Amino acid sequence: MTTDNRPDPKPRKHSQLWQAYLAYDGLVREQTRHKLRLSSIEKEKSNLDADFEIDFIAALEPFIRYNQRIMIAAGKTLGPVWDWITTIRGMATGTIPARILAQIDDIAKFDTISKLWAFSGFAVRNGEIERCVPGQTAPYNRTLKSASLRAVDQFVRHNTPVYRELYDEEKERQIELYPDAICTKCGGIAVKTGQTWRCSECKQKNTNHALMYTDGHLDARAQRKVAKIFLQHVWLVWRQCEELPISQPWVIAHGGHVDYILPPNWPPESGTVKVLDEEPGGA
Repeated sequence: MTTDNRPDPKPRKHSQLWQAYLAYDGLVREQTRHKLRLSSIEKEKSNLDADFEIDFIAALEPFIRYNQRIMIAAGKTLGPVWDWITTIRGMATGTIPARILAQIDDIAKFDTISKLWAFSGFAVRNGEIERCVPGQTAPYNRTLKSASLRAVDQFVRHNTPVYRELYDEEKERQIELYPDAICTKCGGIAVKTGQTWRCSECKQKNTNHALMYTDGHLDARAQRKVAKIFLQHVWLVWRQCEELPISQPWVIAHGGHVDYILPPNWPPESGTVKVLDEEPGGA
């Protein structure tokens, strides 16, 4: 029996979007490899021909633009959920939305937001963030996680309503909770001088991965929260568009949280989308 090693979900509900995404992504990755090779040549770390790399990079560009248009056209076939997601500031070009929706493919397979979070790498297991283990297959869709975080980066850059406010609030909250970077080796406070971290207790140099609560770490925590809320909104809107049942997030239904953040620009003013009578996040 042949093992089906294709990424989930399979078979694909929106196969044209997936196929267009694969073509676009493959070309972008190929161009990136040649850009890195050119950079190595320019830094005199390689004796390969720079002109060849420059010409090859330029030759790939029209194919990338063409496949990007094909991918976006395929994304539009998803209808109302595509119309909604591309109204969000920073998502209008459609490239990131296409990547996200292509990975999810069929929202009916995720009957709770927790399942979508787990699929996208934002689950919490036994109080710990789920992480990849070297040498093992990732327990989640790494491409979807990356695309979701790229969306958050766009929200921050473009001051996107709802999401930028969420990011700023969470970043401030994290700074208040963890005002100092901590050395994971001894628990002492770490101080950064230039590009070097030193621990006030053990007096040793530490790389970033040996520290907790650095600026980058707190920023990642804020981005993670926004990414989860954004995916929650994608889940809610998409399931409403397809008239599928919706439910409250676990933290509201069982975790004692009371605030529910509504998706921006939803429902649409045009009224062309049939919205369920059920309240967003309702039981």
